[in-house]
Amino acid sequence: PVNDMARMAVRLVWPFMDARQRDKLSLVRNEKALHDLIAPEDLPPRFGGTDDFVFDSSVVAAMLSGSLVCPAPSAASLSDVATSRPTSSDEEEDEDEEEEEHDEE
Repeated sequence: PVNDMARMAVRLVWPFMDARQRDKLSLVRNEKALHDLIAPEDLPPRFGGTDDFVFDSSVVAAMLSGSLVCPAPSAASLSDVATSRPTSSDEEEDEDEEEEEHDEE
């Protein structure tokens, strides 16, 4: 939820924002309006949500300093995010193969 001072600040910069920027910004006055935009399970309790995640800046600091290294993703986890969309090199190979087949005919 946004207080009146924040709302006034946004009104000052609103005319200088393009439509794309304005579309990304939503100011809400109450939890119900916030829950219409974001599911309660994704919000912390102070905003009427149920997410109990606690940010630990020491973990990020350790990662940035190199003293904590995140494990590389496994092949199984990478297959979960793989898409069937061909890469540009795959498309070029397919085009080459089609040209070769056409030339053979």
